[in-house]
Amino acid sequence: MTKDEALKALEAAGSAQTRKTYARHGIGPNMFGVSYAALGKLEKQIKRDHALARQLWITGNHDARVLATMIADPAQADDTLLERWVRDLDNSTLVGAFAKLAASTPLAHAKAAAWANDDDEWLGDTGWTMLSVLAMEDASLPDPFFEPWLETI
Repeated sequence: MTKDEALKALEAAGSAQTRKTYARHGIGPNMFGVSYAALGKLEKQIKRDHALARQLWITGNHDARVLATMIADPAQADDTLLERWVRDLDNSTLVGAFAKLAASTPLAHAKAAAWANDDDEWLGDTGWTMLSVLAMEDASLPDPFFEPWLETI
């Protein structure tokens, strides 16, 4: 699937009601209003496509960015990409989607710690969200990994 095809599919899947709901949750006007059910169908169709994910992110469109986090290859999400994308975050929904991707990368532990300690609202939120994703999804992490964070919590 090309970037233009993906954007057309996203636009077609958007709805006025979802745009209204997303706007209430702080998502800006650059969106189509695509439900997560529709995003999941597109993810299954596309599977992993890191190049397309990068192209979709650059559009600045909220739905395209969420889809980008779903189809990006965590193994290819290097430090430069993670730092670039995290600086673009501007709402909680996108933070959650990005944090799930970032938590599945080889840089997850270092990035979660660095971002959770950052004073920037969205970076801090991303770091803490990543820690919650790691706690829920990485059974290999021992409890002592999370102990330093308990005092802050």
